[in-house]
Amino acid sequence: MILSLLYQTPEALGESASIYDLSVDKTVKRICKSSRRCDYFLKILQSPLRKTENIEYRREIIADFENNENLAEQLRLAVTRYDKLKSDWLEMKSGASVSSFDVSNDVLLEQVYSSLKVTAMFPNTVVSLYRTISDVLSGAEIKSRGLSGIKKHCDNMLENEYFSDVCKVASNFLYNSAKDYDFEIIASFDDCLCSIEPSVCGINPYRPKKKNSFFGLKRSKDEKHPHSLNSSSSDEAKGILCQALIHTDELLYKITESVYESLYGISYEMDFYLVALDICDFIKNTGYEYCYPTLTDEPVLCANGLRDIYLASDEETPVVFPVDVSMRSEKSSLIVTGGNGSGKTTFLRAVGALQLFAQAGLPTLCKDAIISARSGIFTHFSSKEEEFRQNDRSGRFESEVSKVAQIINSVTPNSLILLNETFQTTSYREGSDAIINILKALSKIGAQYIFVTHLPGVALALSGEAKSLSAQCENGRFKIK
Repeated sequence: MILSLLYQTPEALGESASIYDLSVDKTVKRICKSSRRCDYFLKILQSPLRKTENIEYRREIIADFENNENLAEQLRLAVTRYDKLKSDWLEMKSGASVSSFDVSNDVLLEQVYSSLKVTAMFPNTVVSLYRTISDVLSGAEIKSRGLSGIKKHCDNMLENEYFSDVCKVASNFLYNSAKDYDFEIIASFDDCLCSIEPSVCGINPYRPKKKNSFFGLKRSKDEKHPHSLNSSSSDEAKGILCQALIHTDELLYKITESVYESLYGISYEMDFYLVALDICDFIKNTGYEYCYPTLTDEPVLCANGLRDIYLASDEETPVVFPVDVSMRSEKSSLIVTGGNGSGKTTFLRAVGALQLFAQAGLPTLCKDAIISARSGIFTHFSSKEEEFRQNDRSGRFESEVSKVAQIINSVTPNSLILLNETFQTTSYREGSDAIINILKALSKIGAQYIFVTHLPGVALALSGEAKSLSAQCENGRFKIK
C-alpha cells in the first residue's frame, strides 16, 4: 500500500491547462519564491480533483499544518531524508557490487559480503526514519486523516514483528566479515551433488572445527538439510555459501524496498502543502474575506464578494473590488459584455482561479461560495497581437478555431469553459456566427460556460439559454450587473 498526502482515494483527475490563461502561474510565483516548489504545485493544480472526499482530505491536512506551528517544516525535513535514503543507498551499493567476471570463490565471498553489509543498512535506517516521522507527528495535535494515516503506518511498522525479524537478520551483516561467522545453509542437491537454491537459515559466531572433506555431505538428491559453512570451508562449499548469501542479499533488498515504497514520494507532496500554506498566509494578510467553498454535486458555481487573487498579489494594485457570480443550473451559463477596461477579463480570471483553487483543496478569496467539482476546466483567452506573431505561423483566426476545437473535443458534461473575446480577430458577422454555434454546442453537451465579449449580438442570440451580464466601470470601481 502506497500512502499519499494528496489523495485519500485514487481518482480519474480532471483536466485543465488553464493556469496560464488565468495568470495563476504568475500569482503563485509572486506569493512563493521557490521556483521548484511552484513548478510542482502548478503541476498538481493542472489536474483538478473531482472527488469531494479528496478535496476535503487536503483541506484537513492544511488545517493541521496551520494549527501546529513548524509542523510542516519538521515533517518536510523528515520525509526528505526518507526519500533521499534510497538514492544514497543505491550510490553506496554501486561501490560494493558483485563482479560479473570469473573470480575465485574467496574473492567472490568477500564481494558478496561487502554488498550484503550495504544492503543490511537499508532496513535499519528505514526503521530509524519511521521513528523520526512518528515522533514529529506525535508532538503535534493532528486531526486530519492524511497525517493520522502516516503516523499510524509508521507506528504499525515499528511494531511489526516480521519486519523486526528482517532488521535483526540484517544487523548480523552490519559489522565484522564473513570469516567471523558460521552460516547454516539449507539446500537441495541434484544427482551430481550440485546445489539447488541454497539459502541461509542460521548465523552463529565462528568456532574453529576439525576440517571435513567437502563438509561431510552425504544426502540424497532434493533432500534439504542445514549444513554449517564458513570462510574456511572447502572451495566448493564457499561457492555454495556465496550463492546463499547472494540470495539473502536479494531477499533483504526486496522485502525492505516493498516496505520503503509505501511512504516514498511524500517529500514531493510536501512541496504542494508548503506553497499552499504560503497562499493561505497571503490570503489572510490581504485583509479581504476568504473561505473554503461549500461543495455540492449539483452543477453550481456561486460566490459572493469574489476578488481576483492575481490583482490582489500585485503590489501596485491598491484595492481589488469584489464581484458576485451565480451559475445555479445547467442552463445558467453567462455572457458578459462590456467595453475595454470594464473588468470583463478580471471577472473571468477571478472565477477561474476560484474554481481551480477550490478543487485543489485551497481557500479562495471571496466571502462565501458554493461550487461543484468540475470534470474539466477549459479556457481560451484571445492572445495579444505581439504574442500571436511570436508563437503562431498560421492565420490568427485559424489558430483560434483550432484551439477552440481542441476544447470542444475534450469537454464532458459538468465541464466549465471560460472564453475571453474568442473570435474577435475576424469580421463581426463571422465571429458572431461561429461563437454562437459553439456556445450552443457546449450547452447541448451539458457544460457550463462564461463568455466575455464586446459583441452584444451574441448575448441577444443566446438569451434563451444563457444569462446576460454587463461589465461596467463606475467611479473607478468595476461592477458586473
